[in-house]
Amino acid sequence: MAKSFTTITIGESLGFKGGLEQFVFQVASVLKERGHRHVLLYERTTGTDEDRYKTVFEDSAHIPDGGGVDDYRKFLDEICERWRPDVALLHKSRNCRFLEALVARMPTIALIQDHFLYCLRETRYFPVSRKICTRPLSWKCLALGCFMGRPLRYGCLPTFYSLKERRSLLDVHRRMHRVVVLSNHMKSELVLNRFDPDRIDVIPGHTQIPAREFPPVSDDSDIVLFVGQVIRSKGLDMLVKAMTLLRNHARLRVIGVGSALEANKKLANTLDINDRVEFLGWVPHHEIDKHFEDAVLVVVPSVWAEPFCLVGIEAMARSRPVVAFDVGGISQWLEDGKCGYLVREITPEALAARIDEVLGNRDLAREMGAYGRKRAAEEFSPGVAGDRLEQTIIRTINQPKSQNS
Repeated sequence: MAKSFTTITIGESLGFKGGLEQFVFQVASVLKERGHRHVLLYERTTGTDEDRYKTVFEDSAHIPDGGGVDDYRKFLDEICERWRPDVALLHKSRNCRFLEALVARMPTIALIQDHFLYCLRETRYFPVSRKICTRPLSWKCLALGCFMGRPLRYGCLPTFYSLKERRSLLDVHRRMHRVVVLSNHMKSELVLNRFDPDRIDVIPGHTQIPAREFPPVSDDSDIVLFVGQVIRSKGLDMLVKAMTLLRNHARLRVIGVGSALEANKKLANTLDINDRVEFLGWVPHHEIDKHFEDAVLVVVPSVWAEPFCLVGIEAMARSRPVVAFDVGGISQWLEDGKCGYLVREITPEALAARIDEVLGNRDLAREMGAYGRKRAAEEFSPGVAGDRLEQTIIRTINQPKSQNS
């Protein structure tokens, strides 16, 4: 058993909200079970299940707003004096001055789970066409109009993004002692943006494998399930449109909230399928199993380059096939034709065709579900991910200081 260590874990939020917060919680849980300790530093609270979130951390502290590098050095000195951390695990922060102080203070591992470092809009696709971008961060992003985003909530003026600030963040992340990403796709994105490939470890996401085997897909079910944030990049509108093209009868159940929720409700109404689409809103994570059990399949219609997408392996662990657009890191876990289907053409028609194949062949759905559970247990369990991450952390702690710069 590895010698225990203490981490400073940096995340944007205290509490549950989306995939990032769930991932931070899962990583801390896996390492805590192995006898390691964590202190959470956060920038804001979510107001959702914060007490349960705190259970995997020894302590937590809010990162002060608006400090200089010297202020953050003093803040980190106080944290380090109390907890004597061996390493920092950085999940996400946009506070460049804090990060400068952090990298100078202790060995730091960045766990990069999205595109915010090298994409001004963070979606990694062009705003009108939603075509996926393959360029590195550069002045060309300005020429393509990607410095401008949607207005903030209740605002009318567009949001403007700073190339200079993003370049500063990118630079400090390049100086992290190691970087962990969830997929080979994410590694290629970082290499494109001049990260040292020898400092990047690919450790796919993980999920708890339920002790009980879920019942196989039922012949009587007609539920197509969507679980995730309801924002434009998640492509729920593609799935709502696909529902009108199915040959087999099905009902869509949507679990999640977000800025595109009302637009998708209006779309379902416009397409006259309100009686076949159920919007449940936010559902506590521990209650979602019932909905997986009800479903024939889970659909991941994301149109952005998903770094990984945890809901896919959660569905697999519960013996449900997955249909998803072949974007980003989806193919890291979805074996086409074995645990579901990768849809290479990003259209409602192509999505509907693959959904129909699963709906119309329940033996195939059960076969895919069984294979998916086996693959999830072998490749994406907490034990497998914990082994890999633990090795990366220990290697970073033991690395000579001359190599940690």
